[in-house]
Amino acid sequence: MTLLRVLVVLLFGILTLPVRLPLRWLRRRFGPPSNMVRIRADDPGLVAARERARATLPEFLRRLHAPGADVDSAAVKAALTLPNGETEHVWLNALRYEDGTFVGRVDNEADPATGVQAGDEWRIASEQISDWKIVERGQLVGGYSIRFFLARMPAAHRRAFEAAVPFTIGELAIPESA
Repeated sequence: MTLLRVLVVLLFGILTLPVRLPLRWLRRRFGPPSNMVRIRADDPGLVAARERARATLPEFLRRLHAPGADVDSAAVKAALTLPNGETEHVWLNALRYEDGTFVGRVDNEADPATGVQAGDEWRIASEQISDWKIVERGQLVGGYSIRFFLARMPAAHRRAFEAAVPFTIGELAIPESA
């Protein structure tokens, strides 16, 4: 089953390469994507999303390592510090969990000032994650920051986002239990 997941991820990566390479070039040439959002780190909704993600981390690990798990994808969100003291959060995928540390590949373009690029390997301690997500059988589990941002989006943008992702999101409110 694990080998099948690896093959599916590799195939997806190869099939999407013709789309991702031009997008990466455009982002480097013209700057960060326009969908970047600045929100204060102490925003109550964002704080609640981060706290919920950390509180449910054991659930994430259980689902990630469950024998026969039907996980389509898994990722954790890591904070990167910019030289001006601000923080940017990026998703890490292709995860390994080693002695309380997640090791994965940066899955989105970060601000160039971080020195981190999509595809770079990055390590983050479990207690430092700001979110986690798993897609099981096409359904998002976790993804508390995703739910937070979608709840704030205008309805048309939210529908466009939901149509573009390969999973169902469900409730936007941050659930009390995972």
